[in-house]
Amino acid sequence: MTNREIVEKLRTLIKQMEAKDGISPKDSYSPDLGGLSKGYEQVFYEDLDVRTTVETHCGFTVYTTSYNMGCFPLFYPVDWETVLFLLEEERSFGTDPRDNPDNLLFLDVETTGMLGAGTVCFLIGLGRWKDGDFEVLQYFLSDRDKEPLMLEHMLAHILDGTILVTFNGKCFDVPLLTNRFIMNGLHVDSLATNVLGHIDLYSLVRKLGRHPVYGYSLQESAARFVGTTRSDDISGHLIPALYFIYEQDQDISVLERVFTHNRLDVLDMVGLLRALGRIYLEGPEVCDDPFTLSGVGRFYLRKGNVGGAKEYMLAAEDQFVVGGIRGRASEANMRQVATLLRKEGNWVDAATIWKDLIQQDAAIAEDYLWLARYYELVEADIETSIQLVEQGITWCTKNQKRVPDALMSRKRRLEKLLSKKGRPRE
Repeated sequence: MTNREIVEKLRTLIKQMEAKDGISPKDSYSPDLGGLSKGYEQVFYEDLDVRTTVETHCGFTVYTTSYNMGCFPLFYPVDWETVLFLLEEERSFGTDPRDNPDNLLFLDVETTGMLGAGTVCFLIGLGRWKDGDFEVLQYFLSDRDKEPLMLEHMLAHILDGTILVTFNGKCFDVPLLTNRFIMNGLHVDSLATNVLGHIDLYSLVRKLGRHPVYGYSLQESAARFVGTTRSDDISGHLIPALYFIYEQDQDISVLERVFTHNRLDVLDMVGLLRALGRIYLEGPEVCDDPFTLSGVGRFYLRKGNVGGAKEYMLAAEDQFVVGGIRGRASEANMRQVATLLRKEGNWVDAATIWKDLIQQDAAIAEDYLWLARYYELVEADIETSIQLVEQGITWCTKNQKRVPDALMSRKRRLEKLLSKKGRPRE
């Protein structure tokens, strides 16, 4: 099969796949910020004041799109305290970019496909705040032989003290770029030393746990936390084929939607960074999604911040009730709240939650065990305690679960206590 035949076959396949996905070229990108990130007006990217410049080099082109954010607070520079909090690991900061948002650099790449060492980043999107605007630089590789020149030129934008912001960049974008530097015989010391930190938004989203509607992709995360949706976007798995078509025909128009996809990825990361910062730091009042609130509560619990965990989890429970949502997520959140109350010494309220779970037929062995401990240690009611232990064992048998050793040992110990008191079991 000749290259021309391959191109025509790819064009046909792309049209078929887009028709199957219900994608129409006439659709437009229309974000709706009426979702989780409260306090912002609805924003449409096409309403932003945009200026575009083109800089042509030997074998590559740099497209710069500047957005005048104007009255859209969602896209204002993020404060330094938020950046520090969202950094997943502490770094030794040589300089303090507190008043310099230009140090944040958003990165997203489009590639020729998962081809191992042969994978090439043909489009590199860099987003940054500059002189009050937000600009997206797109490095487009028109000639693969000139990749070293493009990478060297791109590296100049990674200034000393840069903090990278990516979506799954720790596992994909950055390792891939590093590999391309090595494959082209370029030094990557500046890439490692200039980067002061790396905020991977994908990791922050994953820490918030599963959601019954949204997945973990960038688009779904933006829809979940920012409220943006895309109605005209090229599927990621089609992008390598479109670049191959471009290389054969040298028709840049086939990549128009790829350029748009890359820019929107960068803009979505900007909104997502601010939205996640608000959700994590400004309290549960900024979010009304119980799944997200519960996820933040678990995050704070892992950090040892019991007060913060309790605040978010109680807010999550309120939203579960308001939404009439019942299921594993709600039950797990209730269980976590009970654990926090118990650790604070509030056994009575914790016991109320365990009782509710049992009455709703939503309990697990752990709930029976903790309620049994409550009746033994707080109420000094040994008989009720042993009844709960036996109910927990019955639950395990009924649901074909292994009976925890803690239940069996507590049953034996409680039976001994009863026998010592001369009160035989009925």
